[in-house]
Amino acid sequence: MTSRPVIVLSGATVRRGMEAREAEASSELNAILHQMPGYISTKEYVSEDGETLSVFTFESDDALIRWRDEATHLAYQQVTDEYYESFWVQAAQVYRSYVWRDGERTDCASPSDV
Repeated sequence: MTSRPVIVLSGATVRRGMEAREAEASSELNAILHQMPGYISTKEYVSEDGETLSVFTFESDDALIRWRDEATHLAYQQVTDEYYESFWVQAAQVYRSYVWRDGERTDCASPSDV
């Protein structure tokens, strides 16, 4: 059985006055995340109301679990309420992946092809 890539969506609204501390924590976590085996990419978007949407891509569920259980990541999860008014996470496995470029569709062999 082959392992499917995993996409994780998360949304967060930072508490007023916590922007600098949250940015520092995010920077520390991103540095660790980028070194994790099986991590592929992150994209972040900020909506007009200030909520941040993050899209994380991992090679497999095992890679996501390694990130979920990483010690610094776990420690920050314990203080989520200090930084955020709201925070949510959704994870899903990828069943099909393709990209259109210059009018041609290409099926992707891996999420890094997108």
